[in-house]
Amino acid sequence: HFDEALGEFQGVLKIDPRYAPAHYGIGVVRELTDEDDNGVSEFREAIRLQPDFETAHLHLARVLVGRRCLTEALAVLETAALLTPNDPAIPYVRGLYFKNQGDTQKALDEFRKSIQRAPQNPEAHYELGLLLRQSGELESAAGEFRKAIELSPADGPSLLNLSQILRLQGKKEESQQAMRKFGELRKNRDTVRTVQLYNDTGIRLVERGDLNGGIGYFRAAVELSPDSSEMHRSLARALFQAGQWDVARKEYETAIRFNPRDWQAHGGLGEVLAQQNHVAEGIKEVETATQLNPRSAPAYELLGRLYRRVNDPVRAEAALARAKALEPQNNIRKQETDVEAGVPSAPSAGPTPRL
Repeated sequence: HFDEALGEFQGVLKIDPRYAPAHYGIGVVRELTDEDDNGVSEFREAIRLQPDFETAHLHLARVLVGRRCLTEALAVLETAALLTPNDPAIPYVRGLYFKNQGDTQKALDEFRKSIQRAPQNPEAHYELGLLLRQSGELESAAGEFRKAIELSPADGPSLLNLSQILRLQGKKEESQQAMRKFGELRKNRDTVRTVQLYNDTGIRLVERGDLNGGIGYFRAAVELSPDSSEMHRSLARALFQAGQWDVARKEYETAIRFNPRDWQAHGGLGEVLAQQNHVAEGIKEVETATQLNPRSAPAYELLGRLYRRVNDPVRAEAALARAKALEPQNNIRKQETDVEAGVPSAPSAGPTPRL
């Protein structure tokens, strides 16, 4: 949900451009989506606004190490160490630094120190395993990879390394077992990529006005990933736009069953219920959406319109004022809306995912 997270952080910055955690959040999203240049600038801005933001220092140092800007990385890391000297991430990032410097022994020492402070960190076990394998300590390396897999069963690189070590040790059956698990993992990841491709294609078709084409892709995504709240929600949104309210309602309800904290599904279900003249039930769902995500201007706008339908002007104006405060550029409609008039419109309780 990177696009959704990015939208939330950017929405916060529209209200308060100097809110350091929002810049940090955007930096993390950029880091996770391999946009390191943009991530670095956001981490730096977070630190400029809040110099004692130790987590921003750590993330910045880690990205700089990966880019081999080692001198700057070390300076940032030492600042982080002054702010939180006992944080297990400090020796972990130091280990990455020494690994990139080619100082294997110091890197080993730092990764071991990180594991002492936080034994449940699979990344530290993985990095330690790599260095031990490189040093020829195969049995110890296998132990670290096993620990990483125990902590994170979907850790493909650890499975692959463990399989290769077991083969070198002549443990053919164990090696094949680890490789089978790695193959299953790859297959699952291929499925995830296909599901996301179908979802993105569906979104693109709906944006072009091809609702039936989009619904077809969303159904395919649900078929491949039947327990995905996001996929059921995407299908529900398109069905609602197509006027298929009963089916849309069932899909939103399924999305909520798989993820009760899916605020967009609650908002969408509320709009469907209102369209079916179950306005009181719809209000409860949209209220839940605003409780789960109190920064969603569209959810508050929808809530305000529904309060008007039940002749509750006080709460209606409060909700609409909240929507306007959250997103000053939001076009708050004071006149009767499509939902109030009984005409189907696009769900407004959550943003449409962007490609």
